[in-house]
Amino acid sequence: MKLTGAIGLVIAASLAAPCLGYANDSAMSQYSNGDFHKLLREAHSAVQYRLLASFYRDKEDKLLAEAKSEKQEWIRLSVNGQGVAAKYPRPADSSRIRYEYLTYEAAKMDRQAEHFDDLANNAQ
Repeated sequence: MKLTGAIGLVIAASLAAPCLGYANDSAMSQYSNGDFHKLLREAHSAVQYRLLASFYRDKEDKLLAEAKSEKQEWIRLSVNGQGVAAKYPRPADSSRIRYEYLTYEAAKMDRQAEHFDDLANNAQ
């Protein structure tokens, strides 16, 4: 009974999600991880696919914002430098590695969002 209500809430929220666009920060924030994974497994309508795409776009935006701040930190640490004798990994190296990781993860989220956008367009 509780699960049916949760699915109803997901569907109701997903009907509103296309109207709000991808900037909807609370697209899936009100649902548990279990609800999200259940929707991921059982999605079959365009509305559900759009909700999933919006969730992945939100994650991509957050990762890109974090990557931007990490790149600024990397540049700041690189300009200051730690000298030739600094041990690896220098703080600048750690920031560079973190920046590369965040951009890689953001690209993965973008691919997932595109996949669900394609599924939503084909489901109509």
